[in-house]
Amino acid sequence: MGPGGADGHGGAAGQRGRHQRRPVRRTADHAAAAAHRPAALRRFGEALGIAFQIRDDLLPYEPGPRGWASGDKPADSDLRNRRPALPVLLARRLASPAERESINALLAGPFPERGSDGRQERLCRLVWETGAVREAHRMAREQVERCRAALAVLPSGEHRDRLGEFAELLGETSPPVAEPARGEVVAVPPA
Repeated sequence: MGPGGADGHGGAAGQRGRHQRRPVRRTADHAAAAAHRPAALRRFGEALGIAFQIRDDLLPYEPGPRGWASGDKPADSDLRNRRPALPVLLARRLASPAERESINALLAGPFPERGSDGRQERLCRLVWETGAVREAHRMAREQVERCRAALAVLPSGEHRDRLGEFAELLGETSPPVAEPARGEVVAVPPA
């Protein structure tokens, strides 16, 4: 028999059991949610790190205070050190065969010890013309979306909000710059 029946499990005892199960169930639900937090924070950190690296890789190819003349790193640092950053890798993938050959030629050969030989400017033009800058921004925004998804499972509050704000900064695009049409000359960093 069920609650209130002759089997002795009904009435007040049945009510007490239900009331005692609710807090236990809530505690179990809270513990299960808390168990997901480290994984969510790991996913957030991975996506944030990737978004940050994409933005750092874009610096030599963007105008404005966050671009070409940012910090102590010269715009041609990656080029001189033969470290093709994401925009260059994307440009190679998106380029026509002739553009790809130009990119490879720009990455080859010795560099002058001081000053510019114009390679960074030409590479910048090709990175823009192939659409690599736009694709890199899309990839950064995709990582910011991953950050948002990871934060969604965390309890709301000031700390989660701050993490979200930081991620949003990495998803922002640079000051508006019109992407050039193929073959059109773009503004390049000052020599």
